[in-house]
Amino acid sequence: MIVMNKKAVFIIASFLLLFALAGCAPSGEAVKEEAPMPTADIDAGAEPELVRPVLVMPPPPPPRTDAEVWSEAAKRSEALKMMIEARITTVKPGPYPEPEKKPQKAVGGDATAEKPRKLKAEPSPTTVKSVRGELSSVTPSLIDVFAVAPDLSLIATYTDTTGLPAKLVTSIYVDETDAWIGTSGGGLARFNFSEQNWIVVGEAEGLVSNYVTDIVKFKGKLYVGTSRGLSIWDGFSWTSLEEQDRVNLMNVSFAINEQLLWIAARGMRGGLLTFDGEKWTNRSNIRAGVILNNVSAMAFDGKDIWFGTTSRGVFVKRGRNWDLFSVTEGIASNFIYTMSVDKGRCYLGGCCGLSYYDGKEWVIYDVPEGLPHSTVNDIVSDGGIIWLGSKNGLSAYNGEEFINYFAEDGLLTDNRVTALFIRGRELWVGTAGGLSRLEMSR
Repeated sequence: MIVMNKKAVFIIASFLLLFALAGCAPSGEAVKEEAPMPTADIDAGAEPELVRPVLVMPPPPPPRTDAEVWSEAAKRSEALKMMIEARITTVKPGPYPEPEKKPQKAVGGDATAEKPRKLKAEPSPTTVKSVRGELSSVTPSLIDVFAVAPDLSLIATYTDTTGLPAKLVTSIYVDETDAWIGTSGGGLARFNFSEQNWIVVGEAEGLVSNYVTDIVKFKGKLYVGTSRGLSIWDGFSWTSLEEQDRVNLMNVSFAINEQLLWIAARGMRGGLLTFDGEKWTNRSNIRAGVILNNVSAMAFDGKDIWFGTTSRGVFVKRGRNWDLFSVTEGIASNFIYTMSVDKGRCYLGGCCGLSYYDGKEWVIYDVPEGLPHSTVNDIVSDGGIIWLGSKNGLSAYNGEEFINYFAEDGLLTDNRVTALFIRGRELWVGTAGGLSRLEMSR
């Protein structure tokens, strides 16, 4: 019997521990690696899993030229004209009576009253609420009295090299002594008639922003709307407002009616204000749930007030009642750029032609009817002539036709007309390339 002391046991245990740490099993067998799990065999008779194809959007359509747009508009107008003529053929009672014949008396009744002859014979317009107006006998005329379009002669042109701080003219206001020209990015330019010089006013001189949106003179002070607020010139210094009565005064436009200055501000926090020279009044809430915070144009016709908006068409206030005209009622677009109203007739300019309201229905005039371009940026009326500034030239409607003027005629600094102003016999035309001062023959 072998007897080991404690020291021998400790040595043997240490040797076994070192042997195990070296990777050898006490039994002397090598440690085997764990084999990987076998993959399942695919059943040859099973149907393969369906793979969904990747959806690829088709490429966008190629951009269209102006010529292609006009060609499509002409085709639509021609198709509509054929439809209207077919409709008139089915509803008219028969051939018109000879001019020398008198109306016959109805049996058992009074004689048929003869209607007064118009200056231009026109059958009743189509019952369709909105049509592409043909300058023919099937649609109403834009004006009653046909005027002779005046001849235009050039007085002067101004660009960024001859006095303007920027090429793009956004607004014009002319009084007895000065012409005030608003630009995009260059601020305000003032041309003094007696001194024949330009003075530029920008942010450094006190203007709240160099991006001018509208100009008007009210009770001896000049009001300049900009993209960021309202600046007021009292003849000595500038004061500015960026907010008034919870309305953020961004992208301001003006109108004057009954000793009130109407101020429209476009934006999420925009609205409608009036100012009498001392007191401001917020008129944005026209009725429960309807806030006018996107007014882009205003016009007054007696006691009726017309508001063009950037998304909801036209609101008309008649006394305490409000009317709404949108594309559903026949206007060309709900985004109104400009408007003019006179004796119940309204002219709307926008991206899709000239919308005309004769008091009963809307008619749309576009390139096939004589407009130089579908986009109408500004409208002014003068003595029976409707002047329109479009994206491709200046146009005058005299009751019978559109007479168009272009930069190639030597009258405009650019075909993209952006602003119009009439004072006396002078027509001021702002464009994307400068300013033209024209004289109208009367």
